[in-house]
Amino acid sequence: MTAEETKTSENTLNFTDSNEELLDINGVSTKILYIKAENIPENSARTVLIFLPGSPGVINYYRRFIGQIYDTWDKQIDIYGIEHIGHTDRKLEGEHILYSNQQQIESKISFFDMIKSKPEYSHPDTKIYIMGHSLGGYMALRLFEARPNSGITKVFLIFPAIHEIEKTPQGIASFRFIKYDFERKIAFLMTKGLDFLPVSLKSSLVRKITGQDIIDSLVTAKELLSSQALSNVIHLTQYERQDIQSIDDHIDFIREHMKELFFYYGSHDGWATLEHYELLKERLPEHTKYNNIGLETSDMPHAFPIGEVWSQMLADHLVYDWLQIKKRPETTV
Repeated sequence: MTAEETKTSENTLNFTDSNEELLDINGVSTKILYIKAENIPENSARTVLIFLPGSPGVINYYRRFIGQIYDTWDKQIDIYGIEHIGHTDRKLEGEHILYSNQQQIESKISFFDMIKSKPEYSHPDTKIYIMGHSLGGYMALRLFEARPNSGITKVFLIFPAIHEIEKTPQGIASFRFIKYDFERKIAFLMTKGLDFLPVSLKSSLVRKITGQDIIDSLVTAKELLSSQALSNVIHLTQYERQDIQSIDDHIDFIREHMKELFFYYGSHDGWATLEHYELLKERLPEHTKYNNIGLETSDMPHAFPIGEVWSQMLADHLVYDWLQIKKRPETTV
């Protein structure tokens, strides 16, 4: 395993003091975002969270969210976020390399194995949590299915894209123009023009698309708005449509591991819909025993990282409500 490590400065993304590292995972250079706990005694039990993004899989989208979890947890947790390979403009070996959903999942499994094998996490009481957002929720579920007895304490699926996403409102809108091979080829050709745009114009596009400045748009424009990155995003949608079918494909495993799984849906979500929430509760009536299928009733968007308040709300839920690491502070009027 090779690593190339750089300290993040305030000139790039200033939401946390997290670090970036490039790891060789399954032969592919992969960006890892990480932040380590403070003042943990050597050889003691640690707490680890591995975060899997949605699509596009630009891990920098979640830098603030990761920092908010870290701060809310009183800086007593190690957090790692892993990108989807090929979803940035970083040049990889070869040309026109496109990665399938299965290859993305295998990358996450291999990364989990790397983390699990670190000597610092060898203490028997170390807790490892997995959290995935949207498509990352599906990948987290698949990772857990591949490593069901590997010391994973809990898996959190946030607005998970795990059931018939092609039929969801957002799925219908997103997949309609790239459903067939000739449409995807046209889309691939159109992405080539992005390589000739100045970064400043790409930055403006990012700001317009997100409507927010919660990410450093110059950095994100450079990472995402390239022909390689967008081609991989488009390519991945083909596999999302094919692979993510009925939740019934996974229901037996979920039922067997109810204690380790937590699902969180949004009442206004166009991908992980209210209907999916109701369906999962129907399929798993025993959820009342575990209280592990939750619903966000506010207007929180599916793309929650674009808002500082939304991502802080989820960080608070994780620490105060779902895991009850500490008591929620009382608010004063």
